[in-house]
Amino acid sequence: MSLFALKLILTPLLIAMATLVARRWGPVAGGWIIGLPLTSGPVSAFLALEHGPEFAATAAAATVLATLTVAAFCVSYARTAQRFPWPVAYPVALLAFFLAVAVFSRVTLPPVPAALCTYAVLAALLVVEKKPAAPPATPPSFAWDIPFRMVAATGIVLAITTLSEHIGPVLSGLLSAFPAFISVMFIFSHRLCGPASVRQMERGTIMGSFSFAAFFATVALAMPHWNVAAVYCFAILAATGVNAVCMAAMARLKHPPRSTG
Repeated sequence: MSLFALKLILTPLLIAMATLVARRWGPVAGGWIIGLPLTSGPVSAFLALEHGPEFAATAAAATVLATLTVAAFCVSYARTAQRFPWPVAYPVALLAFFLAVAVFSRVTLPPVPAALCTYAVLAALLVVEKKPAAPPATPPSFAWDIPFRMVAATGIVLAITTLSEHIGPVLSGLLSAFPAFISVMFIFSHRLCGPASVRQMERGTIMGSFSFAAFFATVALAMPHWNVAAVYCFAILAATGVNAVCMAAMARLKHPPRSTG
């Protein structure tokens, strides 16, 4: 099977499976799914197969910092949505994303310092961006939601892997984090359930970003030393492990243990 055919089959299959799992088993499974790089992960794997481990490792290190470009999108949208409708909030968020990409395209950090900086910023955002006082309504799902996600993800994978030779590993890594799915979820949550729902999704996305960064830091560190299959298997384990720790910490904060004294 050619790499092109694999891109057309593997990417939409991953997206469909992940969405169905999140819907079937609820928010806990959804929290695990959010932390998996379902679009940027395949992009990274195909970059490794097409351009070699050095290219993929450099791109992965850039994607660690790209976590913060997604955070910039989320925070900008959530803040703007408190006062304006989505036709204003979305362009503001996109502008924030691409400005962050422009900044980080000029920043070079090894994987570990990049991950530590990313974690520090994400933790600060969780403190600053307080969750809504009342639980927001859950936005309904639509029949076209899964097909749209499948098509959008495949389009992103094809576009970045096709352009990667011309734009280089850093921009390939940064742009692989483009928030296509987050855009759809934020806009429809904003329209149907109001800004409080967007704030809740913002916090969920930031929480999932810890494992996203762990995935790509692992890829960047391991790619020069291991074979491709082992690298991505270990990266998935790292991401799910970090996600489990984050979810356990959030559950503990929501339901602190009672004092027995």
